[in-house]
Amino acid sequence: MKKLFLILAAVSFLVAGTMQTDAQAAADTATDPVKEIAQGMRKPIVLKSGVSPLLNVTFNHRTHMNVPCRTCHHAEGSTGYYVSCNECHQIEDARSTEVESRFQAFHAKGTDRSCYGCHTRMAEARPQDFPHFTNCRPCHMSDEARAAARAAARK
Repeated sequence: MKKLFLILAAVSFLVAGTMQTDAQAAADTATDPVKEIAQGMRKPIVLKSGVSPLLNVTFNHRTHMNVPCRTCHHAEGSTGYYVSCNECHQIEDARSTEVESRFQAFHAKGTDRSCYGCHTRMAEARPQDFPHFTNCRPCHMSDEARAAARAAARK
């Protein structure tokens, strides 16, 4: 009976210690913006279109690691850390010419700060490296089309 009690006590302490470590890690992330940013960069984010889900864009920070963060995140929030596009570019009009519109943030032609502007310049400078940068692709693709394009690129 003593052995069973000791085993149960040991397991309880082990589980409690693990739970405390997980809780502490979650608390650390919640209070540390740098850790929160780092965790957010590990997985792709979906930039949602206000017009249609078919126009949503999946953005992966890992594929843009050679681009300085300040290129896109050219403003800082009140905490001094990078802010999301939507924080400043709040106008959702699909064809707005206003600088504060999301459309211009992603589609302005004459700047490297927009997705379209940067991708266009890359495709013009090195067309052999970016044959898939045509029209609205590869940004506006369904998940199925994106998977098929990746599979074709691996062959």
